[in-house]
Amino acid sequence: MTPDDLATEMDAACLGLPVVDARIALVRRGVPLETLRGPWAVGYTRIETDGNTYQPCPSGRPAFIIPEPIRANDDWADPDWQILDLVAVTPTAPAEIYTRRGLAWALGAYNARYAVYSGEPLTVHRTPFAWLRANRQGIAIVDASEMSLHLSWCSAVIGADVMHARQLRSQLLPPEIPVPQVLVPNHPEMHAHA
Repeated sequence: MTPDDLATEMDAACLGLPVVDARIALVRRGVPLETLRGPWAVGYTRIETDGNTYQPCPSGRPAFIIPEPIRANDDWADPDWQILDLVAVTPTAPAEIYTRRGLAWALGAYNARYAVYSGEPLTVHRTPFAWLRANRQGIAIVDASEMSLHLSWCSAVIGADVMHARQLRSQLLPPEIPVPQVLVPNHPEMHAHA
């Protein structure tokens, strides 16, 4: 599936629910209207899930579709963005997050890259709806297994509250990795002890 295929699917998702109804539903959730305008609009469709991924399905459950863009290069002034992945969030269970291609680790990942380069703290929101309410500032984690790889380079991350900060810290701590004994053949100081 190419970025162009994702763009076509995103266009269809934006037409999947009358625009006014979708905007009303999100504004009622506290999402600023200006967040819903522009090239990265939020779509709405029905989906079926398979693990952590989804596909459109007319008889599936409803979901908001949020594009996760990526820059074509590292130039922050370059307006050339592509869609890396589409993220589906069900209105009734905002903690259940699915991706179309399995590539997005966070919504707003570009903000994490900026935080690494700038040294500024990065806000981590609990859910995609909280991220949208914050006008797409910071990130919302999509795949926690990828989180420490990307966030360990940040100077600091900001959680929503003490409990969320503790959860983030525990997810960022590297697992205990056993270190094997290192030996040198035929060397008296480096032989294994029985």
